[in-house]
Amino acid sequence: MDLSAKQHLVIRLFDAARMMRQGFEHVHRDQKLSWPQIRIIARLLAAEGIGQSELGALLEMEPMTISRQVDRLVDAGLVERRTEAGDRRVRRLFLTERSHAMRDWIRERSELVLDLAFDGLSEREKASLAKTLDLINGNLQRSSTRFEVQETLSPATARTASSR
Repeated sequence: MDLSAKQHLVIRLFDAARMMRQGFEHVHRDQKLSWPQIRIIARLLAAEGIGQSELGALLEMEPMTISRQVDRLVDAGLVERRTEAGDRRVRRLFLTERSHAMRDWIRERSELVLDLAFDGLSEREKASLAKTLDLINGNLQRSSTRFEVQETLSPATARTASSR
């Protein structure tokens, strides 16, 4: 089966994401942080105080998975859970002083991977890549309901609906 140019692009995109993930895992290995834990800490660096279920949705982790990963980070002294005063079922996540002390170290290690990944790209090319990825993400977000509708249609009807 011959792949289309778009399919080749998607394969390259998945490969780049996989290699970037492996790079992040590699540079953080001495802290014994897993990829899911790195992602949690990175999101909390950007949005401390987010709810655990909201964070799980952003990271596409099942409730039990996010709970286990956060448990491990709590046990390691890197994250703390705080219940919301108005609703004790809501658990907000915060970085501990230990995590804040590691912030520069985490960023420096992450920059090593990013520098390698974007080596040879000009600022203009990086901006163009960001714009392109934003466009792709926006297209897919707007189309999510169309995908759900197409799942209920027969293959022939779905092809007709998608060509509109």
